[in-house]
Amino acid sequence: MTPTPLSWTHEIAAAYRRGESVRRALPGGGELVLERPLPFLVVHRDVTGGRDQATPRLARVEAAHLLWTAASGEDAELHELVRTLVEAGVERHGSFLVLELWRGNGRAFRVRAPEEEAPATVRTLAEELNQLWDLDRSLSVEILPSERRAPPGATPLLTVPECYRLGALLLGLEIPPLYLQPGGAAFPLFFRRFREGVSRAIRRAAFEFVRVQTGTRDAGWRALGPRELDPLVWEADRALAEIGDAFDFLLLVAPLNEKEAWDRFRESGFARAPEFRYRLLPIDPDVLKRRLYAIELEKIDDPALAFLLRDRRDELDRTLSMLGDRGTPDFLYDSIRLYGPVSDALHATAESLLATVPPAAPVSPAAAVDAAAFVARAEQEIAAYRERDDRFHPDAQIRPDVSGVMVSGGSLLVDERLQLDPARVDALLQHEVGTHLLTWHNGMAQRLRQLAGGLAGYDELQEGLGVLAEFLAGGVTPSRLRTLAARVVAARAVERGADFIETFRLLRDGYQLFPEQAFDVTARAHHSGGFTRDAIYLRGVTRLLDHLHAGGELEPLYCGKFGFRQLDALLELRDRNILAAPLLVPRVLERPDALRRLEQVRAGLELARLVASRE
Repeated sequence: MTPTPLSWTHEIAAAYRRGESVRRALPGGGELVLERPLPFLVVHRDVTGGRDQATPRLARVEAAHLLWTAASGEDAELHELVRTLVEAGVERHGSFLVLELWRGNGRAFRVRAPEEEAPATVRTLAEELNQLWDLDRSLSVEILPSERRAPPGATPLLTVPECYRLGALLLGLEIPPLYLQPGGAAFPLFFRRFREGVSRAIRRAAFEFVRVQTGTRDAGWRALGPRELDPLVWEADRALAEIGDAFDFLLLVAPLNEKEAWDRFRESGFARAPEFRYRLLPIDPDVLKRRLYAIELEKIDDPALAFLLRDRRDELDRTLSMLGDRGTPDFLYDSIRLYGPVSDALHATAESLLATVPPAAPVSPAAAVDAAAFVARAEQEIAAYRERDDRFHPDAQIRPDVSGVMVSGGSLLVDERLQLDPARVDALLQHEVGTHLLTWHNGMAQRLRQLAGGLAGYDELQEGLGVLAEFLAGGVTPSRLRTLAARVVAARAVERGADFIETFRLLRDGYQLFPEQAFDVTARAHHSGGFTRDAIYLRGVTRLLDHLHAGGELEPLYCGKFGFRQLDALLELRDRNILAAPLLVPRVLERPDALRRLEQVRAGLELARLVASRE
């Protein structure tokens, strides 16, 4: 039998004073969670007999919350529990915030607050709730000065005299039930976004209260979120990682015979489109999709984690569709959906680079660095990182079935026919080892397994970081920058229906690429039926330069593999101590010349100057 609150209230308060975590199930489905001794508590009382399953979830996502039902105890017991917790909170922090929320009526949030106390907290809550106007233009927010801050018919959690005596702030928040269908169930997608907005508003208001009214100094409002996650999060993360690890997408959409295809294309006088051969699929996309949608992400309440995992599930769905559509017109449409279309602005940037950056003659075979020499240099670079962290253990392989250099998981794969410009060796090492392998290693150390394999859309930021590393190493040659621009032009041409010969001639004759360079760019853009991924290199470095110029942090971008759109969520996880700092940062950042170049970037370096500013 679960003891009544009166029998363990003081035990809970003592645990709070000791800084211990408290998780206690209450009768009737209620619960008390004090993850750590925060100076606030979010309360929800269920007066529907469990018929409303959605509204309690608005409180349940917070690190300090109390869900109370009629079966949990009497009003006197609830009052005693809250009062005792407030006393402990005021003793520890100097003040304490209690926010009670309940389902109201109509289309307005109603904040019931004191006339004069803590105006900044109340104003912040109202301003943040106003942001949900984007979800429903009929929403409004009202601040109602009132001594009554409890649901209709309910006994106040604390009386006004008690609040004054204890040094506490009690707020009531009436929630408009726009997220509920007539039968009482929630509208799933709307409720998800609604809950995210309400949670953000509560945490920002709580942080304003903490900042002004207490001596507690958290890192920011994001730090007020939970640090202990529901096991469902880790189960879903593991299941998604297992599906992602079941296939190597980039290898499966890349041809096996690119070198032979080039030889035949050249022998035909560049007049006959090559035929590419692909690896057999080791998986059945339909089977993996069934596993994918058996993962119950809808049960995950944490907004940041639910967003990250849902985003990754959607991307896995699209990549599996692409594998099923290899060699068909649908592959191109899937690619555009996954990587986004080439915008007019990006295309114009690419054309400008091709017009202003002069072509450079290709390196002669006698001067080129071959696969064995490059792998030897790569192993030296890997060893240098291993001196910093002995867990860094990727391998480098020379392979007959890849084109150029690529990273797959923790392996560096090098084309056995590689002929590399010596001026590009160090830059390519910083791109592949100092970016892709480094973020794989850092991701492997994170609790969230997706950060090793890659969250949705990670490619763009990864390639942006890779090109930045090349620039910091002083290795962005004119040929390299023209290639990145040509990849955008080729992707745009494929999007608009150009065939292989048309794309090749556009690059060779229209933009003066050398035939083999034009073939390589064209082949990549036509892989598997139309693969527009290569546009992300130029788009990624452009967005990264803008991020750094705007004062954005660089080091957190190496915590693992993720995309620009997940950065805010990951910074929140960092502030909540769920995401760890990167184990390693790129060695290139130790070089004085690289740091000078980084300062140029932060000052607003133009894209074309990635070449011109080499020292």
